[in-house]
Amino acid sequence: MKRMLARKKLFILWLAVLLALPLLPVRAAAAGDGGEIDLSQKGVRIGTWSGTVQELVVKELFPEAEICYYEKLNGYMAVAQGKIDAFVYDKKQMELAIANGLKGVRVLDETLGEPTRIALGISGNSGIPELEHQVNSFIREIRQDGTLDDLYERWVDQGAFAIPEIATPASPKYHLTVGTTGTVEPYSFYQGANLIGYDIELMTRFAAWLGADVEFQIYDFDSIVQAAQTGKVDLIASNLQITP
Repeated sequence: MKRMLARKKLFILWLAVLLALPLLPVRAAAAGDGGEIDLSQKGVRIGTWSGTVQELVVKELFPEAEICYYEKLNGYMAVAQGKIDAFVYDKKQMELAIANGLKGVRVLDETLGEPTRIALGISGNSGIPELEHQVNSFIREIRQDGTLDDLYERWVDQGAFAIPEIATPASPKYHLTVGTTGTVEPYSFYQGANLIGYDIELMTRFAAWLGADVEFQIYDFDSIVQAAQTGKVDLIASNLQITP
């Protein structure tokens, strides 16, 4: 039976949108060990995460399906245990989960929907002046010099999970607070006690560029937007996906 996989999107209108970070093919199908099944037929059980990009894709592509709501790990297990026929999720994270020992599912070759554009969330209540302009200038610069492509290649394509030495300012002008989840490999996750990932290195580099020290604060997806809205964090960096 075909299985599918999806991940939490969190992009809200009051968060400013970055200039384009890389387009990621984030939706993929994953299948278990059973036979094939037509996912468009009525009554097929497809799991997704409520409030995500992938939930929208499932509703659009499979209107006859029975939609079941799970968060990431629970969705994986529901597929493996046969409770649902599919779970729609981020392809790269599914591949990493399987590489780390997840059993009972497999990733299919096809993807669902279009690639999504990844962005950062910017608080409207940050005390750092012209933060949106500063962030966009930084992203533009590291795109032009190849750093952005190098980040993506190391963290996402190669799975080279290590942050290189990044010089920090001796006398920082600002204190940059970044909200993240620590649960989205390879973007923001823990390796032992160390918080690492694509987004973590990106924000560490931005802080150095800005002349700031940086503090990462951990939130779940339900509270991270409120943290930005109230100014508890200056930025959100946790593989956010832009939607209309």
